[in-house]
Amino acid sequence: MRVSPILALLLSAVSFTGCGDEELSTGFEGVYSIETWTENNGSCDSEGPSVLAQQSQTMFFVRVEEFLFSSHVRAQLCTDLSTCRTRSADPAIVVTGGWSFPDGSDADGWTSSTFSNEAVDACTGTLDRYSLTSPSDGVLEIRIETRAGVEFPLGPDGCDPELAEAAAEGQPCTYLEMITAKFSGSI
Repeated sequence: MRVSPILALLLSAVSFTGCGDEELSTGFEGVYSIETWTENNGSCDSEGPSVLAQQSQTMFFVRVEEFLFSSHVRAQLCTDLSTCRTRSADPAIVVTGGWSFPDGSDADGWTSSTFSNEAVDACTGTLDRYSLTSPSDGVLEIRIETRAGVEFPLGPDGCDPELAEAAAEGQPCTYLEMITAKFSGSI
């Protein structure tokens, strides 16, 4: 059976999220104003040129959310302080886009990975790794790294996310996006 690319992406993303019973908490909750946003489309050796001026949303809020029976720290883009507060205050609002971090802590950083693939006879695709850290008080950094072109055997249940992680080890990083933001207010 061939799995549709959209279904495979959704299943891969869900399988990379934590399913534990632990209740997550973070001291990062709040609204942040983005100060720098860069992209390097060739490697992860250094930050690339600024893309901040091209962004329509230059703030984000951080909160803990529940989705599909798992908790995660969520960073969600928004346009201004008022909109950020309104959207973050209502837990019934399901926000799309942004970044989810199911694993980690404030001290060690929050992380997640997603693998998008095509499955015919083997699994190939891109592995994206996301991290949310605080390099100093009141400052958050979101780092997105992409490793492309990994290939590994198709398992009996499709493309296994753990095998995707293992296959990406040692592969060159082909894309780096860095976002640095400063605390602007509570949610």
